[in-house]
Amino acid sequence: MLLYSLVVSERINELELENGRLIDDLNKAEYEARKYKYRNRGVSYDGFEETK
Repeated sequence: MLLYSLVVSERINELELENGRLIDDLNKAEYEARKYKYRNRGVSYDGFEETK
């Protein structure tokens, strides 16, 4: 039983660490998307097809 609880607690720690990394990656992607949107907010592609 003790060995099982050690294995389970180690796995839980690994999953919590992975979860933290994924949340960090998600936050970075969200920041980059907002930065891109903000940078290109004044750019309009309306009428692009007519100018070809």
